[in-house]
Amino acid sequence: MGFALNCWCRYAARVHATRELTPLWHELLIANRLVKAAIDQLSPEERCELASLLNPIEEDDWDRQMKNDAEPGGKLDRIKEAANKEWNQGKSLPFPKPAE
Repeated sequence: MGFALNCWCRYAARVHATRELTPLWHELLIANRLVKAAIDQLSPEERCELASLLNPIEEDDWDRQMKNDAEPGGKLDRIKEAANKEWNQGKSLPFPKPAE
């Protein structure tokens, strides 16, 4: 769930606890419950798609981190070097051939 929706839920709970609900806030609280119920009905793929629509910045941050990790000297570079070293020492096996 996105940050804004979490903030709204906390605010709505606080307002509800103090019984200061106006008709508009009451409608928003009901709408919030309906949205949550609808999200619960989504498949894992649909939830993933919704999350990417609601949180596009996280995906951009992740993409930047992956790009940095793939650069020479990055995390993936060290993993590649270790794998090549094991391969050259005969400690690794080739991938199995795909089943036909």
